[in-house]
Amino acid sequence: MSNVYFISRHQGAVEWIKDQSISVTEFTSHLSCDRKLNQGDIVIGTLPINIIADLNASGVRYIHLDLKLTPEMRGRELTKDEMITAQASLQEYSVITV
Repeated sequence: MSNVYFISRHQGAVEWIKDQSISVTEFTSHLSCDRKLNQGDIVIGTLPINIIADLNASGVRYIHLDLKLTPEMRGRELTKDEMITAQASLQEYSVITV
């Protein structure tokens, strides 16, 4: 059985994902290098591309939390309602290192 990890240090993002039809196994603010993820596990968040490539190479699926931010929204904490305004959505990405 696959685990679903939601990685975010933002409370608004945590509140938003809890309103989605996704059963999250674990909420954490940081993806630790020593965490053992298994093939088929799912990570949801906004991670750097090199980490996504490493996850995908080990058989872990990555789903990105996409936001359409205005310049005024950048660089600050967003509430759940502001995330809805920013058209928050989830998009799976597969990244390979070339």
